[in-house]
Amino acid sequence: MSPFLCRILFSLLIFFACSGTLWAQADKAPVVGLSTQPWISSEGKLLSTKGGGVQGKFTSYPMPVPAAIPHCIAIDQKGIIWAGLVGSNRIGKFDPKTGLFKHYLVPTPDSRPHGITVAGDGKIWFTSEQDLRRKVGRFDPDTELFIEIQVPGVGDADVRPHTPIFGPGGYVWFTMEDGIGRIDPKSLEAKAFPVPTKNSRPYGITVGLDGMIYFAEWRGHKIGRLNPKTGEVREYDPPTPKSGTRRITTAPDGIIWVSEYIAHNLARLDPKSGEIKEYKMPSAPNSAPYGIVATPDGMIWVSEQFSNLITKFDPKTEKFTSYPVPWDESGLRIPSSVRNMLTDREGKIWYGDNRNSRITKVE
Repeated sequence: MSPFLCRILFSLLIFFACSGTLWAQADKAPVVGLSTQPWISSEGKLLSTKGGGVQGKFTSYPMPVPAAIPHCIAIDQKGIIWAGLVGSNRIGKFDPKTGLFKHYLVPTPDSRPHGITVAGDGKIWFTSEQDLRRKVGRFDPDTELFIEIQVPGVGDADVRPHTPIFGPGGYVWFTMEDGIGRIDPKSLEAKAFPVPTKNSRPYGITVGLDGMIYFAEWRGHKIGRLNPKTGEVREYDPPTPKSGTRRITTAPDGIIWVSEYIAHNLARLDPKSGEIKEYKMPSAPNSAPYGIVATPDGMIWVSEQFSNLITKFDPKTEKFTSYPVPWDESGLRIPSSVRNMLTDREGKIWYGDNRNSRITKVE
């Protein structure tokens, strides 16, 4: 029997229609790749393409469900990886210690689970990419039950809830079309805060050390700040027009970092002064920086979508080091698609490969 048929039969055997869940051990050993030729650059200028520097080790765990399409991930207090599986309409759970995957079917058909976060009580919150559903969902890992909440929009704009985050006041905050949404986990009451720039498409979101909520306006090409106590929104304009601000993260020193997808820049926002500084990505104009995360050591990591790189930026030296992401092991040469990245308690980076349906660790 061919390997392909074996995988299909394996997937069918682990399906439990009565519970709507999939249990499975990773159907193959983790794929480990060592990036031995990092690019080292300063201000976008390529200095080296041969050896040297710190090596990047990538360990990928292929999902047993074909076309699961993990988009965003979250890490809970136990180190479990949770993922919104756009392709299979499920919430995915992965235990790095055992290699065990478990996928839970979302009640609403074709909801396309997208963004995902873990609340303080350990419950999992996720957004629905399918705008017609206009829902944000909650999954309880203990009872394995879902709750889905219809959320209000801003004016006549589409809702399209995008990226959630657990933040100030114990609320779940999330980006949405022309606004920022808020849900009270206790009462399940939802509220929307409008953004001044219309059709701005708030996208990535983070909580600053100052207690403010910062977000990237994908179509508005701005960085926004929401005061969670007053609802007041302030917008910052990056130096480059039409920059395509997309994902956003908070560094340990409180600086806000943003990936500028269209301009191929990494942007630095100082919350105190409001000053924004931009750095050209190493592979520009073929970069398209997307996922971004700040690690405990103060380094900023960015995924370069078009060039298939994971890039580290040192704010002190203002230098980049880029690691080529290992290609799909099947030999089809399918590049990765990294939509967001997170760090675990050990400082290791994790991401969901949207194009190859696998969870990857970088160390």
